[in-house]
Amino acid sequence: MDNFCEKCQSPLNEDGRCPYCDAGKKTSANKKKAFPVILVIVILLVVGGIIFAVHKSMDDRSAVNGNKSSEPAVSENAGGQDSQTTEDQNKTSEDFSPEKVYAQKIKLYSDIYNDYLNQDESADPQDPDEYENIISALIRDFYFYDEDHDKIMLAYCFYDISNDGMPELIIAHLDYDEDGKLYPRTILDMFGYENGEIKRLIPVDELIFGYDPSVTFYPEGVILIETSKTSTEESVFYSLAKGSATAAYTKGLCVEYRTSDNEPDYFVESEDQSTEISKNEYMDIRSKYTDGNDLSSQEWIYFKGSNS
Repeated sequence: MDNFCEKCQSPLNEDGRCPYCDAGKKTSANKKKAFPVILVIVILLVVGGIIFAVHKSMDDRSAVNGNKSSEPAVSENAGGQDSQTTEDQNKTSEDFSPEKVYAQKIKLYSDIYNDYLNQDESADPQDPDEYENIISALIRDFYFYDEDHDKIMLAYCFYDISNDGMPELIIAHLDYDEDGKLYPRTILDMFGYENGEIKRLIPVDELIFGYDPSVTFYPEGVILIETSKTSTEESVFYSLAKGSATAAYTKGLCVEYRTSDNEPDYFVESEDQSTEISKNEYMDIRSKYTDGNDLSSQEWIYFKGSNS
């Protein structure tokens, strides 16, 4: 019975095992042997998954932090651009080159001036209105001179009226005073720069009127035009704000001489009315404007063709 299974009486195999009863035991043993291997694999997978998840989480956090840190950078860059824009605007006055800004206006004035002196009527102005303005300025001023027009010295200079860092273009006829000093006898025209445009500060007919008008500049952008007529002396005040190229009329003073006696009448004027004031009131207003600049000491540049 040693060669037969005690349970089912089946013949045993060469290993002494029952091919039927001992088959399940071998399978269980194999399963027991396979279990540790499977467990190790599972553990490795779990650990690998954990490591992958942690690594991905760290990458995500890095990406988020990177985005967060880039947001202020963009803001700083935007702020930097704004700062740069502001800086550029600030540098507009620092880097302002009147020679370049007013070059076209200076050339136009020079061309018209020389055509006028040469009595060249063949010129075809591209801007008829501006041509008439410039001719009007020249003719108005030539009227005051008894000498030949060829002797008139037409020149220009740059002067910062409102002290905003962007000088205006001043065009004048120069002459010599009694001491032989050169000075701007008549300021013909004034131009300023505002928002990329060249503008005339004061209309020609308001700048040149009466007899031998003079222009004086005072602090805070004040422009005083003084002239005389047959029986009156007039003082007209304008104000030029910083960054502006249009001078605003503020007030006028008038001294009117009566023919019956030597006592004049004094008036202060606005745009729509004239009010009589006393001599003391008149003198009080005038006393506020002292130490003005008539640009005698300014560096003047002669126009081509001018008698320099």
